[in-house]
Parts: sequence; structure tokens; C-alpha cells
Amino acid sequence: MIRKLIMIFCIALLSACSSGPSGPELSSALEQFFRADAVKQFESMKAVLGSSPQAIKRVKDQMEAMGIPQPENIFVKEFVLEEQTEKENGDFISKATMFFIFGEKKSKRSMRITTTITDGKVKILEPELEFL
Repeated sequence: MIRKLIMIFCIALLSACSSGPSGPELSSALEQFFRADAVKQFESMKAVLGSSPQAIKRVKDQMEAMGIPQPENIFVKEFVLEEQTEKENGDFISKATMFFIFGEKKSKRSMRITTTITDGKVKILEPELEFL
């Protein structure tokens, strides 16, 4: 009887475990994703306005005016992984709540995040924002 209970407990424990990305891995991947997006926006504006020191200052000023912070000022804090499921293709859908810090702005957000693991690293496939 005890062996049976131990087996049932082990099976339940193993089925509850997920091989998906952890909270810290997702948090780091989100920061990298949004920082890379800010860099892309900076580069596309720089392509239009030029790369002289004056043009770069104008690009930075315009990005700030549009509420786009410098990439180094984008952070994900207090990340809480609420649920995670594995898709048939091996990707993961995670639902999490966190604080985004974009420069001076801090906002609490809930997201459903689709990820895959490539070369041992978490890659964001399609973030879907759900504001709280």
C-alpha cells in the first residue's frame, strides 16, 4: 500500500514538472527581446536621419519624445511565472506578470509569451501583451 502511494506521489510530482523555461530565463529573454526592438527602431531612424553626431542626437531625442527608451534603460522586474504549457511542437506558452521599466516609466503587465529553446537559449517567438 505504501509503495503504491509513493508511486502515485512520484507520478503526480513528475507530471507537474515542466521542462520549459524558468522565470529568470523568461525575464532575461524578454529584456533582450525589448532591448533588441529598441535597437532596431534606433537603427531604422538613424538610416533616415543619418549617422553624424548631430543626427544621432536627433534620433535619441525623437525616440525619447516618442517614449522609446535607450536599450540599456529597459528592464523586467518582479517576474512571476503563473502558468506554462508545452505545445505539441515543443514550444512553450507561458503566462506571467511582471513590471516593465522603460526609462522613467514603470508599468505592471501580464503577458502570454510563446517561446522555443534554440541552442540551449530561450527565444521569444510572439509576445502577446495583456494589460492588467
